[in-house]
Amino acid sequence: MVAVQWSAMTRPEKEQWSLQFKHVHDNGDHMILSVPNNAKTGRRDVYIFAGAPLLRKWMQEDHPAHLESEDAPGDETYLWTKNDENTLLQYNSWAKRFKRAAEYAGIDKKGTPRHLRRSRASYLAKQPNISAKDLRFYGGWAFGTDAPKHYIARFDESTAENVAI
Repeated sequence: MVAVQWSAMTRPEKEQWSLQFKHVHDNGDHMILSVPNNAKTGRRDVYIFAGAPLLRKWMQEDHPAHLESEDAPGDETYLWTKNDENTLLQYNSWAKRFKRAAEYAGIDKKGTPRHLRRSRASYLAKQPNISAKDLRFYGGWAFGTDAPKHYIARFDESTAENVAI
């Protein structure tokens, strides 16, 4: 759950929490999340590499829907459920799992799905080959927003390097 949220950089409540099996496509070395149309800026595909093996194992082996019948989970099955019951978690319960994971890992910063979204945006903004356009699309930000520019400006080290000359 944590690896998928960080890798996907989706909005926690509107895009990630209520995903269903029909929104996940396995492409072997990666997974694709089809963020639904009801998301803030509409439908988009998000590629998952880092969390793909964990998500695949959850969907194919560990998801509680496998315990309820011999049939595989259906398209309408929610991705994030209780550990022992094929029922969608309440949003607060889902979000608490991130906090517990951070505490377990000894991370002092906020352990929230929203923090992971921001952390991923910060990480991508540091990459020299990521543009504001790339960041805007991947994060699902509207065309006129300054959010991608904010992240890129915040982590642009060229100013410090140029001043040091």
